[in-house]
Amino acid sequence: MVPSALAAPATPAAASLESLKTAHIIPDVISNFDPTATLRVQYGKQAPLEMGEQILPSEAADPPSVTFMGTDPQKLYTLVMTDPGVLDIKTLRGPQQSAWQWLHWIVVNVPGEKAVPAAGQVLQPYGQPAPPAGNHRYTFILFEQKAEINPAVPKGRDAFDTRAFAIANGLTPIGGFYFLAGPETAQ
Repeated sequence: MVPSALAAPATPAAASLESLKTAHIIPDVISNFDPTATLRVQYGKQAPLEMGEQILPSEAADPPSVTFMGTDPQKLYTLVMTDPGVLDIKTLRGPQQSAWQWLHWIVVNVPGEKAVPAAGQVLQPYGQPAPPAGNHRYTFILFEQKAEINPAVPKGRDAFDTRAFAIANGLTPIGGFYFLAGPETAQ
């Protein structure tokens, strides 16, 4: 979350940018960009998540509904969900900087202003968060496509690189979101 001592950004997209930078989603997952879209992430019947909110992995067992605001209904979009690991507060770096991300979900060819997973083509099925230790950052990056795409399915979930995937498929980042989750303790 952005510390309350900072002045509030003028728009939701500006607030999103500041939050993504504070949590080092920018630059750990994706290079700096100017968000033009906002994402609303909702698991089940719970209220939509707030940017940076802490949840339990069991609350994220099934794919969320992800709604985009500020997108063009005539264009197509890609949504990528990854876990870049725990942010080390002392160094402000993830476990292996931007090279290591665990892939949780990819949906491509989503028509603008539609909700995922109701629309689009699932390239990588949803994988529930299962952090081994610490509070992991679960990120959603929304990309605008130039046209319909048919990318290769990633070979595995480990060592995924969102930035490289975007470049290889001509994708432009336009929005982002993240939440935190740590291991569930035995009750």
